[in-house]
Amino acid sequence: MSAEIEYQPYKKVVVHEAIKYSFDELVNEVLLQARALGGTSVPSIAWCEGVAFIIQQFPLTEAIVEEMLRGVVHYAGVLYAIKENYESEVRTPMGIVRLINRCNNPNFVNLAKFLKELDGRG
Repeated sequence: MSAEIEYQPYKKVVVHEAIKYSFDELVNEVLLQARALGGTSVPSIAWCEGVAFIIQQFPLTEAIVEEMLRGVVHYAGVLYAIKENYESEVRTPMGIVRLINRCNNPNFVNLAKFLKELDGRG
């Protein structure tokens, strides 16, 4: 006998802080953080529907996990920049950053629309 599989997508995403950057500033921020952490891999930024973004998560405390099980995700912050055209990587004098196309995730499509509305482009 096999287990029943049940899909329970999140019902709500709560963004507690949204910080807008220019795209170049966002790339530089990611590269500086990667260097500060001693990273040797190429850092990445999510991209969807003309918005580049980085999600800052809350630590997985008991309260956060309980919320997630109820279908509510909380993002401590979202750093974002408008970037209309997708490209797989961006090269700067400071280094390389990969853009990861997240348009296959409906929550990220909705997040991009939300961030564009904050920016007055929605």
